[in-house]
Amino acid sequence: MSKQTRWALFYTAVIVFLILSYAMVVFALGYQYDFVQNRFVRMGSLRVVANTGAEVYINNKLEGKTSFLSNNFSKGRLLPRIYTTRLEKDGYHTWEKKITVVAGFFTDVPKVVLLPLELPIEPAATSSFGFPMDDNAARETKGKLLTFTDHEITIEWTDNADYQPYHRTGDREVIARFPQKINDVQWYKDRDHIFVASGGILYFMEIDKRGGINSYEITTLQSPFVYDADSNSIFKLANGGVVRLKLP
Repeated sequence: MSKQTRWALFYTAVIVFLILSYAMVVFALGYQYDFVQNRFVRMGSLRVVANTGAEVYINNKLEGKTSFLSNNFSKGRLLPRIYTTRLEKDGYHTWEKKITVVAGFFTDVPKVVLLPLELPIEPAATSSFGFPMDDNAARETKGKLLTFTDHEITIEWTDNADYQPYHRTGDREVIARFPQKINDVQWYKDRDHIFVASGGILYFMEIDKRGGINSYEITTLQSPFVYDADSNSIFKLANGGVVRLKLP
């Protein structure tokens, strides 16, 4: 091997080493080349936390399951994009949201509630159960005030929210509109979901508007209902008596 060839190999090795070292440092700092933007961009991450175990799909690809202990799933090193994220569990309503991952930031969806397709129904063991009639169209809970009209539900934050989606005191959002009259709205125990009675249907819906609101029809309803947070149950009139629908 000639001296000139040895020097050429040496310089080639040095250049390759420098390129690889640069690429490793850039990757370690959380950057990746984005062929859409034709430049290096800072990567982001996302997390979803559910009330039960579920399979997690991102852009229709199975990415894993929520953890056994905490029912959360995290995915890092994501290019800044909008990711269609879906949670599935046999016998449960599917949850889906378009999650926006921002360069250099962590996007958190910490209040996912999956409900069974059918809730168990049993007679309520009381003949004196009452359905309080509340004509006041305001429902206050810790840090939030909900008001509703015949067709619209609005929430005002009365305190700063310390988890995503962040809100400041005084923030106000229209959460949902219904074509049929809204008869009643009640808070779910986590204060991030609500029950809505409208058009003979009882709906369960989230108030996190990011990437779309998940809403499920959970039962028919032709009379007032009561949600009891202590037993996590819905009480309604049916078959000439009071029945209880137990939530998980």
